[in-house]
Amino acid sequence: MSRHLGPGTRIEPSNASGSSRWALPLVAVLCAAAVQSPALGHYFRDDDFLHLYQIIDLGYLNFVFITHGGHLLTTTFSIFYLCYELFGLHAEWYYLLALATHLLNVFLVYRIVDVSSGRSELALLAALFWGMSGLAQGSVGWYSVYGHVLATAFSLWFLVDVARVARGEREFSRWVAVRWNALMLAAATSFGTGIAVAMLAAPATYLLMGGHPRRRPAALSLCALPLLIPILYVAVHWIHAQLMVDPEFAGGIEWQRTALRPSNWPDAGSLLGKLVAYGVSSLLLGPFLVFIDGRVAFLPLAGATPDGVVRISYAIAAIVLACLVAAARGASAGHRQRLAAYSILIVGCYGIIALGRGVFYDPNGFLLPQAAVQPRYHYLAAALVAVLLALAAAELTPPLARLGRWERSLVAVLLGVAVLINLSGSRLVNASLPAPRAREDYDAAISEIQAAIQSRPPGSDVRIENRTFPSAGLIHEDIFPGWAALFVIHFPENEVDGRRVYFVEWNPRRLANAQRFGRTRVSEILVVPEPSE
Repeated sequence: MSRHLGPGTRIEPSNASGSSRWALPLVAVLCAAAVQSPALGHYFRDDDFLHLYQIIDLGYLNFVFITHGGHLLTTTFSIFYLCYELFGLHAEWYYLLALATHLLNVFLVYRIVDVSSGRSELALLAALFWGMSGLAQGSVGWYSVYGHVLATAFSLWFLVDVARVARGEREFSRWVAVRWNALMLAAATSFGTGIAVAMLAAPATYLLMGGHPRRRPAALSLCALPLLIPILYVAVHWIHAQLMVDPEFAGGIEWQRTALRPSNWPDAGSLLGKLVAYGVSSLLLGPFLVFIDGRVAFLPLAGATPDGVVRISYAIAAIVLACLVAAARGASAGHRQRLAAYSILIVGCYGIIALGRGVFYDPNGFLLPQAAVQPRYHYLAAALVAVLLALAAAELTPPLARLGRWERSLVAVLLGVAVLINLSGSRLVNASLPAPRAREDYDAAISEIQAAIQSRPPGSDVRIENRTFPSAGLIHEDIFPGWAALFVIHFPENEVDGRRVYFVEWNPRRLANAQRFGRTRVSEILVVPEPSE
């Protein structure tokens, strides 16, 4: 029997039996684990080294209020700090946490579709295709982007909760409202896309609740977030400036102001369209649109460039949009509102990326299609796209139970083939992605530092010329003091085997940045050249 929660709201009961309620999401989780497990072999790279250095050299309070790339990262950095305390420099445990969180998110995608539509087979497909997507490696396979995975977990948990209240499985109460606000604040302080979901949580909840009698108080309970989050954003940046005495703080704020200027809107709008189109098409076509070394790896589009793929993606997205319009026209008022809610959230997630990155790519000579195909920009939005497409399909396709035996068998075979292609293709793509040489570069640098230390007699001072470490990202060259930072990360003390170690730095900006935090390890070992040097 269907539930009726208000005018225009109709939700089918789940068509999964008691055993399959757990078996189906387990299939999705296992397939996602098989595809995304290459992340367990990854090592720290780029921003990871910067953050490890900041954790060790600055301590928790300084580190947790650092702003990076326009994000609020208080929650993410707290977990990063805890991981360092627990796992040290064993990267495999960091990536195991990232993979485990991704698998949780796969389960949550399943739950949202199952609860919202009652169509367990569509919930399985949404969880499978999103969980196995090659786009996930952009966030699961780089620990500094783990905040995106974390923000997705908080956002999906919130959306599952809203769906359960809308269906009548859970009563809306004061404690539910507190939990929703806490989840949205955690999402907003994990990654930039979490800010978008939190800012849109109230109208999205109003739409998702359909004809529920408590939809108005439920939405109103989240109305403080659009006021609180901008205040929190400015406050964290102010704390960052006070604690860090960061000479680049004003420049960072100016970048964000530039992103909001009308002159940036054309680039942001163009990037938004490209992100949406590529996100939708790559979710549907799986490994056939994944890039390796800047070009598509699989037939029939092997060798295609980002510009060509984005053009094809526009055509695929147009077809999908037509299907969405058809589904909305034939749907009940409540179902149309659910489709509208997820559409708004998707545009919000991609929109905040387009605003923040559109101002960066085009002026610096990077083509917008190159930005659009960056996997790390798609994680949360792609999950919402999977939910949206599954809910639309619930209006356009009959349940499997209504089909004949042969029809069901044919559908099962076709979908099974599609899943196997996605499973094997995505696994192959993820396993063949070029791994950064960060581990080898790190080991080589530490070996040279150790050799320089051992070359001096015990009791003496060791002066090593400081070098840049490219695997930490050249964009951080001034704030990541190269070999001196690696020394701080690797060695627990500034004295090694009875030898006091110093690094000679010729770059005045690095020296200034090392001193701006007060008395830290790097400020003690980074020294100016002597006249003889």
